[in-house]
Amino acid sequence: MTEAAAVSGARAGVSRRVWRLVMLAALVHGLAYLVLLPPWMGEDEPWHVEYAGHVGQGHLPWGGEEMRFGDRELMSLSQLQMRRKVEGLEAEEILRTQWALLDSMREHDFWARVDWAAWPGGAQSLDQVVEAHTAAHQPPLYYLLGGALLYVAGATDVEARMWLLRILSLVAYVAVVAATFALAERTCRDPWVAVACALLVAWWPMHARQAGVANNDVLVKVLTSWTLLVAVDLAREGITARRMVKALALCAAALATKTTGAAALAPVALACAWRGGRRATGWSARHRTLLVGATLAVAAAGVALWAGTDNPAVPRTMENVRMRLETAASPEFRWEFARTFVGAFNWYARDLPSSVAGALGAVGALAGLGLCAVLVRGREGVDRRTLAFCIVTVVAQAALVVLRGVAAGRYLMPALPALAVLACAGLLGPLPERRRPLAVALLGGGLLVFDGLVLWAGLVWNQYALWGA
Repeated sequence: MTEAAAVSGARAGVSRRVWRLVMLAALVHGLAYLVLLPPWMGEDEPWHVEYAGHVGQGHLPWGGEEMRFGDRELMSLSQLQMRRKVEGLEAEEILRTQWALLDSMREHDFWARVDWAAWPGGAQSLDQVVEAHTAAHQPPLYYLLGGALLYVAGATDVEARMWLLRILSLVAYVAVVAATFALAERTCRDPWVAVACALLVAWWPMHARQAGVANNDVLVKVLTSWTLLVAVDLAREGITARRMVKALALCAAALATKTTGAAALAPVALACAWRGGRRATGWSARHRTLLVGATLAVAAAGVALWAGTDNPAVPRTMENVRMRLETAASPEFRWEFARTFVGAFNWYARDLPSSVAGALGAVGALAGLGLCAVLVRGREGVDRRTLAFCIVTVVAQAALVVLRGVAAGRYLMPALPALAVLACAGLLGPLPERRRPLAVALLGGGLLVFDGLVLWAGLVWNQYALWGA
């Protein structure tokens, strides 16, 4: 065995052991958020549990009953939208489910924690929590998967459904950390960089918090993360039919989960046009054209699916696009997006001190400068090709946030693995390899302090101590 092969084998062994430790740590960390986050404290959680619960009772998430004249006098708008979406769903079942949700929310002091919500005692429909809000316009894949889990478990109680869906979120959270580790290994041969990337994703509080939230965001993060990984492999190892089918299947699943999954198409499209790879030369321009056409067909099918469900993320007119762009350009939008990405709790009613966002912004600026140096000058052992795929993914995800016109930090989360790789490449890439373990230790310590602040302020204090729970 040559010396290089011995070093490579030793590194692989260390990487496997480190991977196990990081995954175990991430699982324990996600469990902490799952246990500490009170029922119904995930944004939009009641509506997601409502929708998945109906699917879990054997109803399909399509083929519902259209609204009729006079229905508004009998049912609220959110109830009518649920009946319109879900096949075979009767009014009595919709009402009974929403009453059970509201009773559970009252039991767990939802209105004390979310003090902007009206009707704490007399609410009879979810419209009296957020008017005309529903999950019925969302694509169906998350609810099919979650509904299947609820059906197999035989969950009929709304709280049991919520906890089962939260366990699904925990699994998704760990899967995203695993994808990040694998992506970082493809970016830099130094295992310390992979550790840093995985820790950043696992300990980013608003991402870890989603390990305890029933929400379709958790599934779309898994799908976009692994799509990016497959796209990188397409560019590194060459385009093969198997990889391409896998990439298109992941893209289709992401589009069938949420509109924020559309950014997964960007790295796949880039991989189709990439000229590198050992076997890429075996594919003619005609083959590449067919692959690009298949990607566009998946995108068109996704848009048609969203339009057919009246998804509000899809702009209907150019005037609507213009209004969204103007909204996204405002300072208020940028601040709202930053605070909900860094740390906002109790349905975004409370957030961290602004100094925290300022400190993180300074670290981000330092990472950006370092990343520019790595991209321009290069660094031995750092694959700039993978960094290019990460940049494309982050830009595409940010463009979706702008086009949505809603400043919610979780909409950028599908690109979190790519963002973590870029940040760690900027912070660690310019350093000599012997200095990186210390830098990773400092980064990990900073993440622990940040996460501890969020656990205290966002969960222990704001969710319990502040009002004497």
